[in-house]
Amino acid sequence: MELLYMILISSVLTCVSLYYVFNNIHVAGGMKNVKLDRHPLPPGSTGWPIIGETLEYLSTAKKGVPENFVLDRINKYLSSAGNSCKVFKTSLLLQDMAVLCTAGGNKFLFSNEEKLVKSWWPAYLDKLIVGNSEKTLNITEESNRFRMILAPYLKPAGLQKYIGTMDSVTKKYLVTYCDHKDQVKVHQHAKKYAFTLACKLMLDTEDPQLLGKLQRLLKDLSSGFTALPIDLPGTTFNRAIRGSRQLREEIEKIVVERRIKLSTASANSMVDEDGDHGDMLSSLLMEETYSDGKQITESEIADKLYGVIVAGHDSLSSALTTIMMYLAELPQVYDAVLKGN
Repeated sequence: MELLYMILISSVLTCVSLYYVFNNIHVAGGMKNVKLDRHPLPPGSTGWPIIGETLEYLSTAKKGVPENFVLDRINKYLSSAGNSCKVFKTSLLLQDMAVLCTAGGNKFLFSNEEKLVKSWWPAYLDKLIVGNSEKTLNITEESNRFRMILAPYLKPAGLQKYIGTMDSVTKKYLVTYCDHKDQVKVHQHAKKYAFTLACKLMLDTEDPQLLGKLQRLLKDLSSGFTALPIDLPGTTFNRAIRGSRQLREEIEKIVVERRIKLSTASANSMVDEDGDHGDMLSSLLMEETYSDGKQITESEIADKLYGVIVAGHDSLSSALTTIMMYLAELPQVYDAVLKGN
């Protein structure tokens, strides 16, 4: 199905490119005496009309080396950037953009939020990760507001409460899926383990059938991050959109069921000796309002938990896989870790 769409896209691009070329020739001919006041842009190319350099990026991503897309352009534009390419322009997934290549560039972005730069999502990502309750909100303000709610859970004292749960989930997972096996595909299991742990800590659910359903939906969603943003039946991106919607709906069902459970149970039965509710969902439901007094709705809680689970899934599983790889390659480090050094 996607091959058919690619053929159609190629045909459309040919027509658009011809129009683009002839239109530019016409415009350039009629604007010889017009002086445009433009700021200098970094070196680079925006590639083909509409799709830009998306196909080249996706090609490296599917080979598992997306960094090559950046490295190739750093080397390509070294001379024009004075032997030090710190930024280049490109066009990916329907968006013209500048890519910052250094730690200094990252520092510049993160230290100038809401000053020189502003957080935003490309239009195609809105369909995948932005919830209904968030579409009319300022991304930065909403992130800061929710960060204040999450802060107690991310402090050392808050994290310490979850160590026992993390330990039991880890041991149970290893016994169930990894014991008595000569070989284990780490990345595949790291993804499943990270998702299992996240659902236990945030949603307090270990139901194998529910976890399997949620993980299948998350897999469909994740495939859309590196797919062409073509929202037509049968495409990877369309399947990702449906997976995103269904995953959010399933999480919201859990939120509604938990609120009913909390409202019918006695207050003391849902709280441990430290005044903790055990999982993030129950604690969020007991918060009731943000620090500014605005009520926290079930839909907002579902959207936030959805965002945390999706954002942390690939990053955690990739980190675990990398750690396991280095421990396997460096036996002296493995021995030191095993001894607790």
